[in-house]
Amino acid sequence: MTIKQYNSIRDATMEWYPDDDIYSYYRVKQAVAELSGVVPILQALWRHPDQAERMRWREQRTQEILEVLGMTDGIPDIYEDVLHGKQYLDACQSGKIKEGDPVLMFSINGAQLCESKQLDCWIYIWVLFDHSPDQRYQKKPRDFQSGMAHLTNYLHPILSFSSRLQMGPEWHFSPVSSDITAKWAADSTNMNSTRLEIGITKPSIFCSFHSDRILPVPHSFGSDIMHVAAINAGDLLIPLWRGSFRADPTDDKATWHWAVLTKDTWKKHRSTIADATPYLPGSFDRPPRNPAEKIHSGYKAWELLLYLYGMAPATLFSILPDPYWTNFCCLARGLRLMQQYHISRSELLEGHQHLLDFTDEFEEIYYQCRNDQLHFIRPWIHFLTHIGPETVNKGPPICSSQWTMDQPTHCMIGLEGKRDVKATQDGTECEELLEWSFSNGLRMSSSWRQFTTTNQECPGLDLLTMGGTEEHIPDEE
Repeated sequence: MTIKQYNSIRDATMEWYPDDDIYSYYRVKQAVAELSGVVPILQALWRHPDQAERMRWREQRTQEILEVLGMTDGIPDIYEDVLHGKQYLDACQSGKIKEGDPVLMFSINGAQLCESKQLDCWIYIWVLFDHSPDQRYQKKPRDFQSGMAHLTNYLHPILSFSSRLQMGPEWHFSPVSSDITAKWAADSTNMNSTRLEIGITKPSIFCSFHSDRILPVPHSFGSDIMHVAAINAGDLLIPLWRGSFRADPTDDKATWHWAVLTKDTWKKHRSTIADATPYLPGSFDRPPRNPAEKIHSGYKAWELLLYLYGMAPATLFSILPDPYWTNFCCLARGLRLMQQYHISRSELLEGHQHLLDFTDEFEEIYYQCRNDQLHFIRPWIHFLTHIGPETVNKGPPICSSQWTMDQPTHCMIGLEGKRDVKATQDGTECEELLEWSFSNGLRMSSSWRQFTTTNQECPGLDLLTMGGTEEHIPDEE
């Protein structure tokens, strides 16, 4: 039965029996969710003594950190988790985070299922910081939402629910109007020009959270070091070195002294990367494939990390001339330090300085203050200067990055091995893929949530590994 059919029957029934309390479609779904154990996952975490002890880890660890900071003038010797972030510790000391309050991170990712189409679905997870790092990351999907429509409409019920997870006075979540810039403009025409001038189209939906329930915007947003270090850096540096990056009509590529990965040099370099695979440790997971064949079609972020920061500094030595090679080494050293789970104070200072040096020198040797090369300066170049300070504020960037979403995104919609599927002329094949991915994701999210709740109450069952692969869960008989 569709939502429309259900509402039609409900309306007709209530017309004759107005005193009957017939659930709306939404209330039916809510009741089913509560009966199936979907909603009270956090409550379930306290039902078993072992699980309850795990839930106390954050409070115990926070107290240990605060005691150490009392002996080091408030400056951590090492950053190991979000719990070492200044903003989190300030929230604890000010009483915003009280004893018994759960602390969660919300992470959402879009997935494009078909070529030349808008994002077709959104997948999100909750990361519970009350658990220790070895317990909080299970690589299992949390929930799945299909359709593009308005993402804020989709986020509204999710974030409203999250507000009620916190203990304390209940308050109501309401989305912020997207036309806040109208205050600065006399009419719609002026409003649109004002938006263009200031670069702000609408405030974040997270602005409507009560200040006692969330870190203030923009500090509540985690670093995107996964995309910056791997995808963004690779999309700029590799085309520049190959001489394939877009050049303005007034710019002569013959003057690009950094464009050395061409012709035979590029062929030799890509073979060197591919031939190194047998010599890489198995702990490196997926080794970088031949960049000439795969870098624009399915090259993983992890492959780019190994290629750019593990192999490129050595394989480009004596090929990429100075000062370009030295400049790249500053980036590689800085990001390798800042992507650790454990960052000492000295490593933080060293990594931050390397990233500052790379940023300043990149503008001097590539951009060269030329208007026709201004497009070399991508936003991620400036972002590098914020990684160090944000580590102080939030702990190691990798602890609040999108890496946590990477595995659930793939396993939920089952796109592994299906990335070459393209829409046929009539869209039939694409629509079949969409239908399969949506149904697969919805079934998996519902099943994993119920498994999670049951596992918290009976840890010994370990349902998540009983016959459990990350493949399609078939329909029940």
